[in-house]
Amino acid sequence: MNRARLVLQAVILVLCLALFLTGCATPGTNTGSGAEGSGGADGAADGSATVLGLKSEDAGRQTRVVITGAQPLTYRADLESQPPAIVMDVTGQAASTVQGVTQVRNGLVDRVEVAPAAGQTNTVRVRIELTRLTTYQVVRENNNLVVLVENAGTVTSADLDVPDVPLTAAQMAGGTARITGVDFKPVGRTGRTRLMIRTDKLVSPNVLSRDGGKTVILSVGPASIGPELSRALDTSYFQSAVNLIKPTQSSGKSVEFLIRLRSMVPYHLGQKGLTTYLDFDPTGAAPRSA
Repeated sequence: MNRARLVLQAVILVLCLALFLTGCATPGTNTGSGAEGSGGADGAADGSATVLGLKSEDAGRQTRVVITGAQPLTYRADLESQPPAIVMDVTGQAASTVQGVTQVRNGLVDRVEVAPAAGQTNTVRVRIELTRLTTYQVVRENNNLVVLVENAGTVTSADLDVPDVPLTAAQMAGGTARITGVDFKPVGRTGRTRLMIRTDKLVSPNVLSRDGGKTVILSVGPASIGPELSRALDTSYFQSAVNLIKPTQSSGKSVEFLIRLRSMVPYHLGQKGLTTYLDFDPTGAAPRSA
Protein backbone atom coordinates (compact mmCIF):
# COMPACT_ATOMS: atom_id res chain seq x y z
CA MET A 1 0.00 0.00 0.00
CA ASN A 2 2.81 2.41 0.94
CA ARG A 3 4.66 1.46 -2.24
CA ALA A 4 1.61 2.25 -4.40
CA ARG A 5 1.22 5.58 -2.64
CA LEU A 6 4.88 6.47 -3.34
CA VAL A 7 4.47 5.60 -7.03
CA LEU A 8 1.35 7.77 -7.25
CA GLN A 9 3.14 10.70 -5.59
CA ALA A 10 6.07 10.36 -8.03
CA VAL A 11 3.72 10.42 -11.02
CA ILE A 12 1.97 13.54 -9.70
CA LEU A 13 5.35 15.24 -9.14
CA VAL A 14 6.46 14.52 -12.72
CA LEU A 15 3.18 15.87 -14.12
CA CYS A 16 3.45 19.06 -12.06
CA LEU A 17 7.06 19.59 -13.20
CA ALA A 18 6.05 19.16 -16.85
CA LEU A 19 3.20 21.65 -16.50
CA PHE A 20 5.56 24.15 -14.85
CA LEU A 21 8.13 23.93 -17.64
CA THR A 22 5.41 24.33 -20.31
CA GLY A 23 4.11 27.47 -18.64
CA CYS A 24 7.58 29.06 -18.68
CA ALA A 25 7.68 29.10 -22.51
CA THR A 26 6.28 32.38 -23.87
CA PRO A 27 3.71 31.78 -26.65
CA GLY A 28 4.65 33.23 -30.05
CA THR A 29 8.37 33.73 -29.32
CA ASN A 30 10.48 33.32 -32.47
CA THR A 31 13.73 31.60 -31.51
CA GLY A 32 14.83 30.93 -35.08
CA SER A 33 16.93 33.06 -37.44
CA GLY A 34 14.17 34.25 -39.77
CA ALA A 35 13.91 37.68 -41.38
CA GLU A 36 11.92 39.17 -38.50
CA GLY A 37 14.77 38.63 -36.12
CA SER A 38 17.57 39.74 -38.46
CA GLY A 39 16.45 43.17 -39.61
CA GLY A 40 18.14 45.17 -36.87
CA ALA A 41 21.59 45.16 -38.45
CA ASP A 42 20.87 47.40 -41.41
CA GLY A 43 17.67 49.00 -40.16
CA ALA A 44 16.09 48.75 -43.63
CA ALA A 45 14.83 45.16 -43.71
CA ASP A 46 11.71 46.00 -41.71
CA GLY A 47 8.83 48.44 -42.07
CA SER A 48 11.19 51.45 -42.07
CA ALA A 49 12.24 50.79 -45.69
CA THR A 50 10.81 53.17 -48.28
CA VAL A 51 12.58 51.70 -51.34
CA LEU A 52 11.16 48.19 -51.59
CA GLY A 53 12.16 46.91 -55.01
CA LEU A 54 14.08 47.41 -58.23
CA LYS A 55 13.54 45.93 -61.67
CA SER A 56 14.34 46.65 -65.30
CA GLU A 57 12.06 46.20 -68.28
CA ASP A 58 12.67 46.22 -72.04
CA ALA A 59 10.32 48.75 -73.66
CA GLY A 60 11.73 48.72 -77.20
CA ARG A 61 13.49 52.01 -77.79
CA GLN A 62 13.61 52.55 -74.02
CA THR A 63 14.80 50.65 -70.97
CA ARG A 64 12.56 51.11 -67.93
CA VAL A 65 14.24 51.01 -64.52
CA VAL A 66 11.45 50.82 -61.93
CA ILE A 67 12.17 51.85 -58.31
CA THR A 68 9.34 50.58 -56.12
CA GLY A 69 8.41 52.78 -53.16
CA ALA A 70 6.34 52.19 -50.04
CA GLN A 71 5.15 55.80 -50.45
CA PRO A 72 5.71 58.63 -52.97
CA LEU A 73 9.48 59.05 -53.18
CA THR A 74 11.45 62.31 -53.14
CA TYR A 75 14.57 62.30 -55.29
CA ARG A 76 17.30 64.28 -57.00
CA ALA A 77 18.72 63.09 -60.33
CA ASP A 78 21.97 63.93 -62.09
CA LEU A 79 23.76 62.69 -65.20
CA GLU A 80 27.47 61.91 -64.93
CA SER A 81 29.61 61.77 -68.05
CA GLN A 82 32.77 59.94 -66.90
CA PRO A 83 31.85 57.13 -66.65
CA PRO A 84 28.32 57.66 -68.04
CA ALA A 85 25.68 57.09 -65.38
CA ILE A 86 22.36 58.40 -64.10
CA VAL A 87 22.71 59.04 -60.37
CA MET A 88 19.55 59.34 -58.26
CA ASP A 89 19.54 60.23 -54.56
CA VAL A 90 16.25 59.01 -53.11
CA THR A 91 15.13 60.04 -49.64
CA GLY A 92 14.63 57.10 -47.29
CA GLN A 93 16.09 53.66 -46.75
CA ALA A 94 16.33 50.67 -49.06
CA ALA A 95 15.30 47.19 -48.05
CA SER A 96 18.27 44.83 -47.72
CA THR A 97 16.94 42.77 -50.63
CA VAL A 98 17.27 45.81 -52.94
CA GLN A 99 20.82 46.85 -52.02
CA GLY A 100 23.71 45.71 -54.17
CA VAL A 101 24.39 45.43 -57.90
CA THR A 102 21.83 44.26 -60.47
CA GLN A 103 23.16 43.33 -63.91
CA VAL A 104 20.80 44.64 -66.61
CA ARG A 105 22.66 44.73 -69.95
CA ASN A 106 19.60 45.95 -71.82
CA GLY A 107 19.89 48.70 -74.39
CA LEU A 108 22.28 51.34 -73.04
CA VAL A 109 21.80 50.28 -69.39
CA ASP A 110 24.65 48.09 -68.16
CA ARG A 111 23.87 47.63 -64.46
CA VAL A 112 22.22 49.32 -61.47
CA GLU A 113 23.81 49.74 -58.04
CA VAL A 114 21.77 50.58 -54.91
CA ALA A 115 23.49 51.59 -51.66
CA PRO A 116 23.22 54.16 -48.86
CA ALA A 117 24.53 57.51 -50.11
CA ALA A 118 27.95 58.22 -48.60
CA GLY A 119 28.00 61.22 -46.28
CA GLN A 120 24.21 61.65 -46.38
CA THR A 121 21.66 60.55 -43.82
CA ASN A 122 18.44 58.77 -44.77
CA THR A 123 19.36 58.75 -48.46
CA VAL A 124 19.59 55.89 -50.95
CA ARG A 125 21.82 56.29 -54.01
CA VAL A 126 20.62 54.52 -57.16
CA ARG A 127 23.39 54.52 -59.77
CA ILE A 128 22.31 53.46 -63.28
CA GLU A 129 25.48 52.77 -65.24
CA LEU A 130 25.29 53.33 -69.01
CA THR A 131 27.34 52.15 -71.96
CA ARG A 132 27.23 55.71 -73.36
CA LEU A 133 25.51 59.01 -72.63
CA THR A 134 21.86 59.25 -73.63
CA THR A 135 18.67 61.09 -72.70
CA TYR A 136 16.49 59.95 -69.84
CA GLN A 137 13.31 60.91 -68.05
CA VAL A 138 11.91 60.20 -64.58
CA VAL A 139 8.15 59.67 -64.30
CA ARG A 140 5.90 58.60 -61.45
CA GLU A 141 3.62 55.58 -61.47
CA ASN A 142 1.75 55.61 -58.15
CA ASN A 143 4.48 55.20 -55.49
CA ASN A 144 7.09 54.12 -58.03
CA LEU A 145 9.78 56.11 -59.81
CA VAL A 146 10.32 54.96 -63.40
CA VAL A 147 13.56 55.99 -65.13
CA LEU A 148 13.06 55.87 -68.91
CA VAL A 149 16.46 55.50 -70.59
CA GLU A 150 16.50 56.17 -74.34
CA ASN A 151 18.19 53.40 -76.35
CA ALA A 152 17.52 54.85 -79.82
CA GLY A 153 20.44 56.30 -81.73
CA THR A 154 18.40 59.27 -82.93
CA VAL A 155 16.49 61.91 -81.02
CA THR A 156 12.87 62.59 -81.86
CA SER A 157 10.73 65.59 -80.99
CA ALA A 158 9.32 63.58 -78.08
CA ASP A 159 12.78 63.57 -76.49
CA LEU A 160 12.83 67.35 -76.46
CA ASP A 161 9.45 67.82 -74.84
CA VAL A 162 7.91 67.27 -71.41
CA PRO A 163 4.87 64.95 -71.17
CA ASP A 164 1.61 66.79 -70.58
CA VAL A 165 -0.06 64.83 -67.75
CA PRO A 166 -3.65 65.85 -66.83
CA LEU A 167 -3.91 67.38 -63.36
CA THR A 168 -6.35 66.30 -60.69
CA ALA A 169 -8.59 68.71 -58.79
CA ALA A 170 -6.44 68.31 -55.66
CA GLN A 171 -3.29 69.23 -57.59
CA MET A 172 -4.94 72.42 -58.86
CA ALA A 173 -6.62 73.37 -55.58
CA GLY A 174 -3.82 75.68 -54.44
CA GLY A 175 -1.80 75.64 -51.25
CA THR A 176 1.91 75.12 -50.77
CA ALA A 177 3.39 72.53 -53.11
CA ARG A 178 6.22 70.19 -52.16
CA ILE A 179 9.16 69.85 -54.52
CA THR A 180 9.60 66.12 -55.13
CA GLY A 181 12.34 66.02 -57.77
CA VAL A 182 15.16 68.09 -59.25
CA ASP A 183 16.85 66.98 -62.51
CA PHE A 184 19.63 68.45 -64.63
CA LYS A 185 20.39 66.75 -67.94
CA PRO A 186 21.18 67.25 -71.61
CA VAL A 187 18.31 67.60 -74.06
CA GLY A 188 18.94 64.93 -76.65
CA ARG A 189 21.96 65.77 -78.80
CA THR A 190 20.94 69.38 -79.33
CA GLY A 191 23.64 70.78 -77.04
CA ARG A 192 20.95 72.27 -74.82
CA THR A 193 20.66 71.40 -71.13
CA ARG A 194 17.57 71.39 -68.93
CA LEU A 195 16.80 72.03 -65.28
CA MET A 196 13.55 70.24 -64.34
CA ILE A 197 11.61 70.77 -61.10
CA ARG A 198 8.76 68.42 -60.20
CA THR A 199 6.13 69.26 -57.60
CA ASP A 200 3.08 67.56 -56.09
CA LYS A 201 0.84 70.60 -56.77
CA LEU A 202 0.65 73.27 -59.42
CA VAL A 203 3.10 76.17 -58.93
CA SER A 204 3.77 79.52 -60.58
CA PRO A 205 7.30 79.94 -61.99
CA ASN A 206 9.19 83.19 -62.51
CA VAL A 207 12.69 83.83 -63.85
CA LEU A 208 15.00 86.85 -63.70
CA SER A 209 18.69 87.58 -64.26
CA ARG A 210 21.38 89.33 -62.22
CA ASP A 211 25.07 90.16 -62.49
CA GLY A 212 24.73 91.30 -66.08
CA GLY A 213 23.11 88.04 -67.09
CA LYS A 214 25.67 85.68 -65.52
CA THR A 215 23.28 84.66 -62.73
CA VAL A 216 19.74 83.40 -63.37
CA ILE A 217 17.17 82.93 -60.59
CA LEU A 218 14.21 80.62 -61.16
CA SER A 219 11.52 81.03 -58.51
CA VAL A 220 8.61 78.59 -58.05
CA GLY A 221 5.83 79.04 -55.54
CA PRO A 222 4.07 78.68 -53.34
CA ALA A 223 6.38 75.77 -52.61
CA SER A 224 8.67 74.17 -50.04
CA ILE A 225 11.81 72.10 -50.45
CA GLY A 226 13.35 69.62 -48.06
CA PRO A 227 17.01 69.64 -47.00
CA GLU A 228 17.68 66.48 -49.04
CA LEU A 229 17.04 68.45 -52.26
CA SER A 230 18.64 71.72 -51.15
CA ARG A 231 22.22 70.71 -51.85
CA ALA A 232 24.03 72.57 -54.61
CA LEU A 233 24.46 70.85 -57.99
CA ASP A 234 27.98 71.28 -59.38
CA THR A 235 27.46 71.17 -63.16
CA SER A 236 30.84 72.61 -64.11
CA TYR A 237 31.95 69.24 -65.53
CA PHE A 238 29.05 69.15 -68.01
CA GLN A 239 29.14 70.38 -71.58
CA SER A 240 26.67 73.09 -70.58
CA ALA A 241 26.40 76.83 -70.08
CA VAL A 242 25.56 76.16 -66.40
CA ASN A 243 28.24 75.93 -63.71
CA LEU A 244 26.19 75.69 -60.50
CA ILE A 245 22.57 75.29 -59.34
CA LYS A 246 21.72 76.11 -55.73
CA PRO A 247 18.11 75.76 -54.47
CA THR A 248 17.04 77.63 -51.32
CA GLN A 249 13.82 78.20 -49.43
CA SER A 250 13.13 81.93 -49.63
CA SER A 251 11.78 84.00 -46.75
CA GLY A 252 8.40 83.98 -48.45
CA LYS A 253 6.50 80.97 -49.76
CA SER A 254 8.68 80.22 -52.76
CA VAL A 255 11.79 78.23 -53.60
CA GLU A 256 14.56 79.95 -55.54
CA PHE A 257 17.05 78.18 -57.78
CA LEU A 258 20.19 80.30 -58.14
CA ILE A 259 21.91 79.35 -61.41
CA ARG A 260 25.43 80.56 -62.18
CA LEU A 261 26.35 80.48 -65.87
CA ARG A 262 29.68 79.65 -67.47
CA SER A 263 28.69 81.73 -70.45
CA MET A 264 25.66 83.88 -71.14
CA VAL A 265 23.26 82.06 -73.48
CA PRO A 266 19.53 82.32 -74.18
CA TYR A 267 17.31 80.35 -71.81
CA HIS A 268 13.70 79.26 -72.12
CA LEU A 269 11.16 78.77 -69.31
CA GLY A 270 8.39 76.21 -69.72
CA GLN A 271 5.79 74.40 -67.64
CA LYS A 272 3.61 71.35 -68.27
CA GLY A 273 1.44 70.04 -65.48
CA LEU A 274 3.54 69.50 -62.38
CA THR A 275 6.86 69.93 -64.22
CA THR A 276 8.62 73.30 -64.49
CA TYR A 277 11.69 73.39 -66.72
CA LEU A 278 14.33 75.88 -67.80
CA ASP A 279 16.34 75.13 -70.96
CA PHE A 280 19.75 76.65 -71.74
CA ASP A 281 21.09 76.95 -75.28
CA PRO A 282 24.43 75.37 -76.27
CA THR A 283 27.71 77.00 -75.31
CA GLY A 284 31.20 76.97 -76.76
CA ALA A 285 32.78 77.30 -73.31
CA ALA A 286 34.68 74.15 -72.33
CA PRO A 287 33.65 72.25 -69.18
CA ARG A 288 35.94 71.90 -66.20
CA SER A 289 38.51 69.10 -66.55
CA ALA A 290 37.66 65.99 -64.53
